[in-house]
Amino acid sequence: VCENRQNAIENKVRAMGGAARANMLRLDTAREKLDAYISRNQPAGVNIATTDTAQTAAETAVASLEAVSGESMDCQANDPAKWIYEVRVKAETAREALKKYSSELKAIVTTLKEQAPADNNNAVEDTRPTTGATVENN
Repeated sequence: VCENRQNAIENKVRAMGGAARANMLRLDTAREKLDAYISRNQPAGVNIATTDTAQTAAETAVASLEAVSGESMDCQANDPAKWIYEVRVKAETAREALKKYSSELKAIVTTLKEQAPADNNNAVEDTRPTTGATVENN
């Protein structure tokens, strides 16, 4: 039974590792953009360094999941279910770490949005062209 499902299980585990890495890269890109915005505009009381711990935890958890997802499942081992359990635990750890990292980035964005109306230096001007057309309700 194990040998019949081995490829499907290994493919699923590799996909989980790849998805975790892709999510980490998206969050890191968002963090870089926030860091650039904060450096450029210097809003009061906002520091991107508050996400350092969450970023490190997420990176460690994702790397741990990727390490186990690169391994092959050994059907000849005494307990192949132990490997599957280890993968599930690492996947859950990575998922929770990524959620925490994401929520900390969202908290910074929320703080920036709350400060935006009070700080006119960071106000965004609507530069969309106006057509002059109006819509009437009949």
